[in-house]
Parts: sequence; C-alpha cells; structure tokens
Amino acid sequence: MKNAMETNSKIRWGGISQEMLKLIACITMLIDHIGAALVLPTDAIYHTDVQLYTTMAWINLVMRCIGRIAFPIFCFLLVEGVYHTRNPQKYLQRLAVGMLLSEIPFDLAFFPDGISWAHQSVMVTLLLGCILVLQMKRSKGFWKLLWIVPFYFAAEWLRTDYGGNGILLIALFALAKGTKHEKWWQLAAMFLLYWDFSWQMRHYNLDIKVPMNRLPLLAAVPILCYSGRKLTYSKKIQWAFYLFYPVHLALLWLIQKAIQG
Repeated sequence: MKNAMETNSKIRWGGISQEMLKLIACITMLIDHIGAALVLPTDAIYHTDVQLYTTMAWINLVMRCIGRIAFPIFCFLLVEGVYHTRNPQKYLQRLAVGMLLSEIPFDLAFFPDGISWAHQSVMVTLLLGCILVLQMKRSKGFWKLLWIVPFYFAAEWLRTDYGGNGILLIALFALAKGTKHEKWWQLAAMFLLYWDFSWQMRHYNLDIKVPMNRLPLLAAVPILCYSGRKLTYSKKIQWAFYLFYPVHLALLWLIQKAIQG
C-alpha cells in the first residue's frame, strides 16, 4: 500500500497521459516509416521528372525528421513500464512476442531482397533494453553500470536499430529513475547522447544539411510534459500498442507490393 501511495504522489494530473505519449510515439514512427518505405525518389524518377524527384525528396526528408522523435519516447516508456509493472515476466513476454512478430515485416518493408539478417528491428533493441533494466533493478552500485556493457555490444553485434546508443539511452533513463529531479536527469541523458555538433548531409541530391543527430532531442518536450497518468488498464489497448509495430510494417509492405504491381 505504501508503494502505491508513493507512486500516486508523483503523478501530475495535468500534462500528457501514458496513452497519449504512446500515441505520439506511434504516430511519429508511422510517419517516419511511410517516408522510409513508400516515399522513395529513385534514379528512374530523377531521369524522367526532376521536379517530382525533388518534391518526393523533400517529403521524405520532413517525414524522416519527424520520425526522430519516436525512439527516445519508446525508451522512456520502456523504463517506465519496467519500473511500474506488477509482473515483469509478462511485460518481458509481451515485448518478446512483439519482437518475434516484427522481424519478418521489418525485413519485407525495408529491405528490397526480403528477409535479411544484416539488420534487426527496434523491437530487438527494446527487448535487450528491457532485460538490461530488469538486471539493473536487481543490482546495486557498480554492478548497475557493469550490466550495460554486454547489452551494448549485443545490440551492436546484432545490428539492431539504434544499436548500442539505443541501449545507452535506455540505461541512462533507468539510472535517472527514482532520483531527485528525475526528468531533468533524463533530459541531460538525451543531450549527452544526441547533442552532436556535426551536420549530416541529407540524401537524394538535396542541397541541404540538417542536424539529424540532434532531432531526437525534440522528444524531450512530450517527455517533460508526461504526467504519469494511465487513462485505462484495458488489456486490449495494451496489446494494440504492442501489435502496432508489426501490423503497420506488414501493411506498408502490402502497399509497396500494390504500388509496384
């Protein structure tokens, strides 16, 4: 009872609910994936219609920039979920199911040759991050930091989306959890990882440079506005968020096939 009262005392009744934060992450991710899977200016378009090529390139750029917001929010929600779940094993199982259902749609949507072991979906990163946070919760002192090392290299070796840096962000969010001024420490973690002073040239012959490596910092706004509230404990809505990733990738692949004839 005491733990529940302590948790409730930290809830702010204004701001963004957990469901709204998940929705922001899903929508921005969907926009990013539509840009990556469907809005693809090709050499064939460039040689037949330069104006169309340039328009598609700009649309692709904007959509991919918007998509940078999603991953830090998913990492933040993962840590929140691990710390507040009543059943860590079931939480881990739901992530594992989402990961297994996602790999084939991920390959089909983003790799022209179909199934590929060269790159793994972000669900693998989140699953590794979940196991890491569970281990960190069980450990004290230096051991919390030591656990980060094998998971960082596992993500790099598996070539997951966001790789070792994704694991670092999850670990830093977890280290900040429960501290005084928790949100500000988590914001500091994001700046530590994403305040890259290099400007990345963005593709498709556009004469522009954009700070792609800094754009995930925009996720700090909804994260700082997060209230800690849950609007519903519906299992159906819970599973809907888990299944959104594989389902939307499968739909994008089907749309690709329909466009290609």
